[in-house]
Amino acid sequence: MRLTDKMREKKMGELFADMEKMDIQAERCNTANAMKRKRKPHTNYRNRL
Repeated sequence: MRLTDKMREKKMGELFADMEKMDIQAERCNTANAMKRKRKPHTNYRNRL
């Protein structure tokens, strides 16, 4: 392994060490809910035409 690779790996490790913890399941649920809301037709829009 080259020195530059080691430095890059160390910087990536420091970057991810400072990240806040994330709940992946909650993020998936939020994304799914957003997609459902996006797909719903806007009935009020049709009534205005």
